[in-house]
Amino acid sequence: MPRDSSDDPAPDDHRAVRRLLRAFQSSDRAQMMLTPDGTVTRWSDTAARVYGYRAQDVVGRPAAAVLSSMFQQGIRDARRTLVAQALATVGLDGYGGRRIHE
Repeated sequence: MPRDSSDDPAPDDHRAVRRLLRAFQSSDRAQMMLTPDGTVTRWSDTAARVYGYRAQDVVGRPAAAVLSSMFQQGIRDARRTLVAQALATVGLDGYGGRRIHE
């Protein structure tokens, strides 16, 4: 069955997509592209550097799962930092100290 040439994307459409993808990868912002249902389809090189997840570990996964994992790790890191700062403030750097017996 012959194909209708009107179904083929125009060359300008291909160029626009290529420009968009180049801009996506060259940006200094951490970015991802999603399908309408929230699946990650692209993960920028900057996102990999910022968040520590490689594209092959993220693409194809639901964005909610990826973001949840990232935020949970961020919360754990923040908690560790706050505890260390609190201990340093009261003079217990490195969890050291001296035990006092009665």
